[in-house]
Amino acid sequence: MPEKTRLMVLAPVIRQKKGHHKDIVDKLLSEGFVRARVNGEVVDLQSGLRGEADNPLGLGRYEKHDVEAWWTASRFGPKRSAG
Repeated sequence: MPEKTRLMVLAPVIRQKKGHHKDIVDKLLSEGFVRARVNGEVVDLQSGLRGEADNPLGLGRYEKHDVEAWWTASRFGPKRSAG
């Protein structure tokens, strides 16, 4: 693996479904998730919301969307000896 490779672990929640998906945002927050990837863009679920009560992600109601829960992210690289 190349040095400083970043690995993101995501769990698909919504695939190509229309709607604002407020219920999904509420569920992710209640389960302790703080980030999600929405249509390919990482969003902070606690501070990155648009403030609209019915549409917190600012999504088009009649457009298809992908939502993935961000499980974790880590950087990997070659092991270094302690000596």
